[in-house]
Amino acid sequence: MRYCIDLFFMLAICVITSGCGGGSGSTSSSSTSQVNSSFQSSSYAQSSSPSLDSPRAMRVAAGNNSVTLSWFTVNNADSYNLYYSIEPNIDPSKFGQLAALNRMENVTPSFFTLNNLQNGTRLYFVVTALNVLGESPPSDEVSAIPQPLLQFPVRGSGKINDTGVDWCADIDFIYLTCPQADFFGQDGDYGRDAQYRSGYLVKIGSGTAGFDFTKIDANGNELPDNAEKWSCVLDNVTNLLWEEKTSDGGLRDANNYYTWYDPNPASNGGDEGVRNQGSCVGSDCDTFSYLSAVNSQGLCGFNDWSIPTINELKTIINYGRIYPATDVNFFRNAPPSNYFNWTWSSSTGTGISVGLSAWGVEFSNGHVNLDVKRNFGRIRLVRQKP
Repeated sequence: MRYCIDLFFMLAICVITSGCGGGSGSTSSSSTSQVNSSFQSSSYAQSSSPSLDSPRAMRVAAGNNSVTLSWFTVNNADSYNLYYSIEPNIDPSKFGQLAALNRMENVTPSFFTLNNLQNGTRLYFVVTALNVLGESPPSDEVSAIPQPLLQFPVRGSGKINDTGVDWCADIDFIYLTCPQADFFGQDGDYGRDAQYRSGYLVKIGSGTAGFDFTKIDANGNELPDNAEKWSCVLDNVTNLLWEEKTSDGGLRDANNYYTWYDPNPASNGGDEGVRNQGSCVGSDCDTFSYLSAVNSQGLCGFNDWSIPTINELKTIINYGRIYPATDVNFFRNAPPSNYFNWTWSSSTGTGISVGLSAWGVEFSNGHVNLDVKRNFGRIRLVRQKP
């Protein structure tokens, strides 16, 4: 028993001092340090530590010539080793035996970006935890394909917009950088918003976060991003064309409001709503009358505008901000932040509220809800651009 205890402490001292022979460790980038030679010369089973759990909940996000990985921290871990290969089923004990198996050593903290990777090649990853007693079993394996910067974005992909949340949070604060150790896998870590923040997203127009809008003049022509006057807004992701409100006190003034009304039984959910009970200029003050008036004028050269469905209306909500929860550089003439900003959709209620209510968005804060049709709301028309 004494021999076993002495051997244990000798091995521990060897690991700490790298004094037990063997070749030098491999060289890594400035964000890593040289691994002890005992980890290279000994088998994985010999160096694994039963006191260390495997890293959990591995997540991976591909970038341009790069991959960012994150995982939960492990109790009593001092650092981590990141293994990666073009071959799946990574076995850390075979490091040094397989040419395709690479290792980044003593990585801290629990998220890491690996750069200078080849775009278009799938890579596989596992992580192990380290302390003076040894190395944990590996995490579950994940994979990713680094992707090049898109040079030719495609307009009207048919996809919905991202949320606009291009920041991360921890238990105490919001509007933090991404990723956040121990709070990974947040909205801000993924999608168009994350690509924009990382400089990987090329836009046709411009907009906050992952949004991509183009200003349109009264005749349907595209305008530069710095145009001071425009009549419509084209969403280059969804290919939806949106009405821009005015502040001229006329038909499309942002401060007009309307009751919900649709005389068509095929689309009104069983209840036509309430006609002409809002407060407006230029038409009867309900959704049907306003739509008819705008189409008769041919806004931006078109007369096939419609009241948006709730799913269409939600695509321009920016959940990364409030007051208002839209991109104010494009949807400029919204009511003040302290003013009622409920906007109707054409979608009616279901269940016990069928026919009596309709869906809408509160664009002050992005809330989506039902309201009874006799109440007041604003309108922002939409059409699908071919």
